Amino acid sequence: MDRIYMTGNFSYLGPNTGTVALFDLETNSIVPKRFCPYIESNGTIYASLPDGNGGFYVGGIFDVIQGQTIENLAHVNSECRVDLNFRPNPDGNVRAITKLGDSIFVGGIFASIGGTTRSALAKLNAITGAVDTSWVPGTTSGTVWALENSGTSLYVGGDFSTLSGQARIGFGVLDTNTAVVDPITRNTDATAIYTIYKDETSLYLGGIFTQIDGQPRAGFAELSLSGLTLTTWAPSVSGGGWINSIAKDGNKLYVAGNFSTLSGIPRSNVGCFDLGVTTPTSWNPNVNNTTNSIFATNGKVFVGGFFNEIGTKNREFFGVIDAATGVALDDFNPIAINPIYTIHKIENRLILGGNFISIGGVKRNYAGALDLKTGKATPWDPNTDTAPIGLTSDANYIYIYGSFSSLGGGAYFRESLAQTDPITGIPTNFDYIFSSNSVNSAVAHNSILYLGGTFTTVNLTSYGNLASIDLISGTVLPWNPQGDGSVRTLAIYNDSLYASGDFSNFGVVPRNRIAKFGLDGTLDTTFNPTNDSTSMYHFSISDGLLFVAGDFSNFNGTPRTGKVEIDAISGTNTNLNYTADNGTFFSSASPTHYFITGFFTTIAGQPRISLAKIEKGTGDLSSWNPKLQFGNANRILVHENYALIGGSFIKVNDRMRPFFAVVDQETGSLIE
Repeated sequence: MDRIYMTGNFSYLGPNTGTVALFDLETNSIVPKRFCPYIESNGTIYASLPDGNGGFYVGGIFDVIQGQTIENLAHVNSECRVDLNFRPNPDGNVRAITKLGDSIFVGGIFASIGGTTRSALAKLNAITGAVDTSWVPGTTSGTVWALENSGTSLYVGGDFSTLSGQARIGFGVLDTNTAVVDPITRNTDATAIYTIYKDETSLYLGGIFTQIDGQPRAGFAELSLSGLTLTTWAPSVSGGGWINSIAKDGNKLYVAGNFSTLSGIPRSNVGCFDLGVTTPTSWNPNVNNTTNSIFATNGKVFVGGFFNEIGTKNREFFGVIDAATGVALDDFNPIAINPIYTIHKIENRLILGGNFISIGGVKRNYAGALDLKTGKATPWDPNTDTAPIGLTSDANYIYIYGSFSSLGGGAYFRESLAQTDPITGIPTNFDYIFSSNSVNSAVAHNSILYLGGTFTTVNLTSYGNLASIDLISGTVLPWNPQGDGSVRTLAIYNDSLYASGDFSNFGVVPRNRIAKFGLDGTLDTTFNPTNDSTSMYHFSISDGLLFVAGDFSNFNGTPRTGKVEIDAISGTNTNLNYTADNGTFFSSASPTHYFITGFFTTIAGQPRISLAKIEKGTGDLSSWNPKLQFGNANRILVHENYALIGGSFIKVNDRMRPFFAVVDQETGSLIE
């Protein structure tokens, strides 16, 4: 098996990048993990900056990066590995970074960094992250949103009213050597300065303001680097908006933010000016929501933000626009699943940072497949209208089942069951009608598909929650045991069909929640475990043994709380027994062990959060213990030397693994 097929409550499949990723400008795609290990940061990245040696800095609000506890500011080296020696650990949000020689300056909303008191501004050693104790700015009254430097001047923008103890509204300048506030001040009414961009002669400010030094400047202004005097260039931002980011390419100046007009001309959230010209150019991509960051290079303009459309094209939080036409480029569409806040260029790559946990994936509604070698989504895309309950396969097809009514985004009507192409996910003509619209389990064997669920008819003929279909002729077979309750799980073992669920009878024959049939459809009269269950959730079967999970407390007259191992022929209990503080709901078997999931937090008195490995026959708890965080495991599949886990968790073993992970069967360590 080189692909893993999955169903669930999701709309996207993609690489586990974390909140930072590198975009390759030559291949137009996210840099693969084999060339650059994913950063796997949590939280939100608001600021990034190349280090000048092939690596980069990131700042924001986070506490884990590549499994290491590093808070809010980190350095990643040229091999895409987090620098473990760089740990300033500011106690708050980092919003801006600029580099000067062997030092970096960081700004944000923090009170301490590197164990040293610093109010929203600090100077650090660029290699070690150590605080420069000789550079001691005073108190800043708000957040620092933007930093830039030139010579001995550090330009600071934010939402403050005092900067380093001096009255400065939104903008000021500090000496990079002494931290003394420059006496030159620009009087503004700024609510905030969000971005500062520097070229050879000018400093451009963007934010929320209406005037500088008494001169009208609505959200956007140019200062001369010589003396910081206000130039005559006076474009304006309106529509109740502001500028978040500024970029330059040649004689073009690009702006991004939240606005509806530039200098009175309609422009939605991005625009372009010729240098020195107040009115925007005709370039008009028409981005439909706030744009946080913009970067321009080689005839392309990269934007990140809260949008999902550029012009008429769907672009999820990130897009690349032709610098000549303003049209979003079709070759550049790495979908993100949350906003991007920062974009910077490093050699032939872009640093992308934001609030996403993955970027570069594909949309997949409720069902999809991953290539186990590359980790990338395959083209298989059934696109159901609701989440399927599960899937099974034969030599030619993937079958999905549940309570859906259509596939292909509504193009194909299929009620509860579909036979799909294993490559594309497009359904075949295989089409049946189920009353109550729910198939809960399916298994294919010898060209017959066995179905269990909550239905009373198939193609208008009465069937009691169990049915079978001849996969060659397509006919529904006459086998009709007439169960009186839902069937949840089916499995075939040694020419027998096993079923579990909520039933208590098949026809007039009592079978409490679990039963066994011959493949000719006859009920096995010798297999009849007694129990006090009202529902059997799931079972797995291997090596002549069934591991059964349900809500029982007694099985075959013996105390067994919620789980039991029984002989597949006789139905009698084995000696396997263990204590758990909550229920087991799903299992998968290896030759020697069961891998189980549930809502438990302890097994045999030992901590096990929703996931455990127990020995067949004895129930002895293994030391295997992948640490799930921020959610539970719902499903597990044993494959070769791996255990594939799906659920609601976000981290595994302190690494970002949202909702899906692959771990080693023996050690529990993550498979990269």
